[in-house]
Amino acid sequence: MRRGWRHFWALTLALGGTLTTASPQGWSLRVRGNVLEIFYQNGTSAPQYAALHLDSSYFRMNYGPGSSWGTSVILMPAFWSGGRYYQGAPVSWSHRIEGSDLVLLLAGTLASLQVNLQVRLLPPRPNALVAFVSASVSGSVPIDNRPGEAFKPVMLSSMHVSSTLWDAQFAYADCARYAIPSSGWIANPPVTGRMFGLQGGSSAWQSNTPTVEILLPYPLPITGWVTYSTNPNDDNVGFWAASSQLMTAWSYSVRVAPDRAYRLSGQITLEHWQGSPAGQPIRVEVYPAGSPNLLRVETVALQADGRYFLYQVPAGVYDVALQGTHWLRKVVRSVSVNDCLMNLNATLINGDVNGDNRIDDADLLRVLFVFGRTGSSLPEDLNGDGRVDDADLLIVLFRFGHSGE
Repeated sequence: MRRGWRHFWALTLALGGTLTTASPQGWSLRVRGNVLEIFYQNGTSAPQYAALHLDSSYFRMNYGPGSSWGTSVILMPAFWSGGRYYQGAPVSWSHRIEGSDLVLLLAGTLASLQVNLQVRLLPPRPNALVAFVSASVSGSVPIDNRPGEAFKPVMLSSMHVSSTLWDAQFAYADCARYAIPSSGWIANPPVTGRMFGLQGGSSAWQSNTPTVEILLPYPLPITGWVTYSTNPNDDNVGFWAASSQLMTAWSYSVRVAPDRAYRLSGQITLEHWQGSPAGQPIRVEVYPAGSPNLLRVETVALQADGRYFLYQVPAGVYDVALQGTHWLRKVVRSVSVNDCLMNLNATLINGDVNGDNRIDDADLLRVLFVFGRTGSSLPEDLNGDGRVDDADLLIVLFRFGHSGE
């Protein structure tokens, strides 16, 4: 683990730096020593939200003025090659503004790998900061056979030296929670998942450390290691996603907030559908319970058994709307989220060909207009058998007059 960064951070705060204003009412940046400090102007205040250690690629974020500092994201990959472990490396940087987002462009070399990174920071929300990271690699190195730790595209680094002195109080991966031991493995054997993080909070060391959460676009093995330490100035916790081979490109998102988020899942029954549900897109909308104010919208793809997954849902009570391409919208109300939820199921009514959330003359005309046509992915092929015929016409007639929620 990287040592002594807390002392280094205090030292850099005492050094001078030049403020670079990226936007007069948004992002501003300043380099002090080897630290790139990132601020966001909101009204009359411009609190610091992130810090990039240019000598190592350790990247820290917080969720706002009430947050302290804690867990870092190591942006450069880490890996084992030829019996040697490589972790952390200097990076050069530039930036640009795209709309209201700050985009950092980073480049670094580790062994014989040239790594290019893009970090997109979205404007802070109340008690939350989100970044999207993508990376590409040129060059090659042999990767050692070390299950669960051979090549790490993303790694969290933190401190936990006792039950009262910590920046991270526990680790989690998808729906599993792991205590942080005094030394040794976290999550052994590795667990395969898409979401993992280190939960922050308040200890005798400091208050309100952030929870730092990673969301991957696809599942990878997740595990971690704790090096025994009694010094709270040392990072002794690593928690990461890994591959068994060299990766040449990857991406993930980072969410920083007071508490972890959860995964919602369930099974969707697609009425009158004869084909496989695998890959069928479902639009998911999340609202505060009883409110019309949309919090989030995302399209998820069904699995072969009709299951779907929605990641990074904070604790709360929600109304969740589900809608397919030609199925009516269904709302599941007052969904309480304080842990992973695995039974958010729904049956969707078929027949809404034009997607206006009602089944009427317009849908009937669409089917009649292409009646007899065959092929794949025809929106009028309501039962998925590859042709538009009497069966599809009957589906519309059977549900004629229905509207979605």
